[in-house]
Amino acid sequence: MLQLHGCVCHFIYFIDTLAHNRVISRVIFLQPFEEQRIKEREEMQHDLQHTMKPFEEQQRKGREEMQHERKEIEVQHARTPEEFQRKLQELEQEAIRRATKQGKRRDAA
Repeated sequence: MLQLHGCVCHFIYFIDTLAHNRVISRVIFLQPFEEQRIKEREEMQHDLQHTMKPFEEQQRKGREEMQHERKEIEVQHARTPEEFQRKLQELEQEAIRRATKQGKRRDAA
């Protein structure tokens, strides 16, 4: 009976060691895949940022152009010569400010 108990303990130790080695081998086996998955995720986020940047830039330009067109319409529909002159000056200042902004963006890029 004592001898059987020793065999059972040895068998349990063997199974435990086998399971432990299998877990370690799984970790070693899965590690490159996990690293690859992390790398792919980072690349995808990087690509997404670069594809969204021109889209957001286009949207911003569209909004600025719409605001500029609205100002032009306001100038055209001015009721008095003074109002026309004031709105025309605002429009010119806005155009100068936009040109300055675009120049700074080009320099930054």
